[in-house]
Amino acid sequence: MRSVVGDYLEAMYSLRASAREAHAVTLAGLFGVSRATASATVGRLERDGLVVCEHRDVCLTEAGLARAEEGMRLHCVTERFLTDILGMGWAVAHEQARQFERGLTPLVAECMDERLARPDRCPHGNPIPRPGLDAVTYYQDRRAIALSQAP
Repeated sequence: MRSVVGDYLEAMYSLRASAREAHAVTLAGLFGVSRATASATVGRLERDGLVVCEHRDVCLTEAGLARAEEGMRLHCVTERFLTDILGMGWAVAHEQARQFERGLTPLVAECMDERLARPDRCPHGNPIPRPGLDAVTYYQDRRAIALSQAP
């Protein structure tokens, strides 16, 4: 799903997973674009029923969440394939996955996932979105704390 739409949905998913709120200004900073450009993109996402805007917050709809999770799952499975099967380092695999996943059909992605025995984590240790896994609950239930909060 490598597209502007996919990138924005996945960014909002990641923000949600880390209990941060998505705002046009936050998205503009993530993508290195102006706030006006980010706002215009968010407007198109809202028009297409993928997000709703509540005050300054941008929230994924069910349809937006489903597309974001599918994009994240595809990226994570691709990273695992590149690291586990092809032996790439995880940092290189992250960048290569962005290119590699563009040409994947759903059948090939499913075969890769099956070959990997449906891993539950990406090479970075983050959960791979699967049906029934709520990213916000996962991140909030972890026993980890931010380094800035460590004694």
